[in-house]
Amino acid sequence: MMGQGMVNNPMAAGSMPGPANGGPLGSIQQMIFNRLYQSNPQFRNFADSMQGKTPEQAFQEQGLDYSQFQNVNPNQIMNMLGF
Repeated sequence: MMGQGMVNNPMAAGSMPGPANGGPLGSIQQMIFNRLYQSNPQFRNFADSMQGKTPEQAFQEQGLDYSQFQNVNPNQIMNMLGF
């Protein structure tokens, strides 16, 4: 899987509403996802385990409350990550 190019982001398949799914922010998100998916086996396993789940289900499995995160501005996340 290391050299397969673009990978379909199972966590972005229409599950998260907002500007992060389209336009330049979506492209950056997809680029970051692809890089992590191809280079980090732990991230790849995590992403694969989230496939087909709603955000609510995915957050609940991780012991998190989706309602606390659903209205976070993607720019805040990018700032927290140093982008």
